[in-house]
Amino acid sequence: MKLCFILNHLYKPGGIERVINNRLSELSKEHDVYVLTTENGCLPFYFGKDDKIKYVDINIKFKRKNNGGFKLNIYNIFLSIIFFIKLQIQILKINPDATINVIGVHSLYFVPFLLGKGKTVLEHHASIYQYPPNRIRKGIIKKFTYHVFLTREEAGLADFLKNKIVIPNPIKIDHRGLIPFPLRKNKILAAGRIVEIKGFDRLILAWSLIQDKHPNWVLEIYGDGEKNVLDDLEALIRQLKLSDTVSIKPSTSYIIELMRESKIYAMTSYYESFGMVLLEAMSAGMLVVSFDCPTGPRNIIDDQVGFLVENNNIKLFSEKISEIILNEDNLLERSENAYKKSLEYSVKNINEKWNNFFLSIK
Repeated sequence: MKLCFILNHLYKPGGIERVINNRLSELSKEHDVYVLTTENGCLPFYFGKDDKIKYVDINIKFKRKNNGGFKLNIYNIFLSIIFFIKLQIQILKINPDATINVIGVHSLYFVPFLLGKGKTVLEHHASIYQYPPNRIRKGIIKKFTYHVFLTREEAGLADFLKNKIVIPNPIKIDHRGLIPFPLRKNKILAAGRIVEIKGFDRLILAWSLIQDKHPNWVLEIYGDGEKNVLDDLEALIRQLKLSDTVSIKPSTSYIIELMRESKIYAMTSYYESFGMVLLEAMSAGMLVVSFDCPTGPRNIIDDQVGFLVENNNIKLFSEKISEIILNEDNLLERSENAYKKSLEYSVKNINEKWNNFFLSIK
């Protein structure tokens, strides 16, 4: 099949960008894959390109708010018309059997109305629990032929939709084997965009409650994002006198390497539609602990592979981290279980689900 995947861009080091890079490279072995970016411009793709995939960028530059949101002004309204025309031209050139809107709020409003688009598929990466659609957005979303959700829980929240299927995000499995725990660093790791929703402030507060009991341990947070949030987090670190044990570092494409050499992965997000980074940590054999936030972590973690903590119970979260540190030798089976479960989400296994889906709509 000829498949056209639409995204805003692929120059950032985000989790979705990493997922798409892995997933589409595998899909291109079976299908004729096009990637149509709308705002990438001349910037290089953070995770590189695949020779088997055809890439097209329509190079539209909307005026955006500081948080990346769309500015409603005359300039952007005019540019939206140009955007639709350019999008239509490219779709007619590609003539796909299916057009898949991966991520791109703006393109979402136009894809159902394009000519020559084939079957339309909408991927739901953001949590409906966190971002419930308004009446207009619901009407547009319902015009897509098929809807792909990351979890059954998220699909269940979209009770206004039909033709829903569940396909989780894949992860790239490192098959070199797990590094023995005694050889790993006494490090707690967290990663994600530096935005309020990731709750890194809660993680720093939790660590502040126990860090004096574990002076040979450190907490490292990796990510890029909003400067005001980063400034607040760094101020909190200074206020709590944690500069010796807590650091915030830029995002890196080597996060899996860092996971392989670390012991604990901590997630303190307020919301997660899936939490792919938890799976990546599990694939590295880390002991994972997460708040039971809506809706993703509880769909990945159980007491056989990790630790779910009552949402927003910072004291309990800190106690759980301390318990893990003090009993890590007795928790190695849980680490091994986590690794085994992560294999279910390998690119090969997940792409088999995508292949079956595309064959079913052919």
